[in-house]
Amino acid sequence: MLKIVSPKLLAELSQKANNSPRKRLNHNFHDDLADPINRMLNAFEPGTYIQPHKHENPDKREVFIVLRGSLVVLETGSVVYEVKDGPYFPISDKNFGSWAPKEGDAGCDEYLKNLIGQYYRR
Repeated sequence: MLKIVSPKLLAELSQKANNSPRKRLNHNFHDDLADPINRMLNAFEPGTYIQPHKHENPDKREVFIVLRGSLVVLETGSVVYEVKDGPYFPISDKNFGSWAPKEGDAGCDEYLKNLIGQYYRR
């Protein structure tokens, strides 16, 4: 089925992400997390933090296509189209980098500021 990604959808998703506590929100195009391919829009706003991770057991591909904005410096209104292998199991699907703070930990803001600072020093 054809999915339309309109400027209105991007704007609405970005606004909802900005109003959410985590400063991000996804809009799924797949019907079920068990689908063999999960397709979605992900809106990211400044200040959001995602602990670095990979999907494995089995290994899964994950592709981000930036539709607008910037992810490194998290420009407001940034939205990506994400495609990854399914099925997705929220409890066990991610292996997180132990070298980075967990989402919600006290060190997240400092870690994110450091990453952004490294980007600007390049």
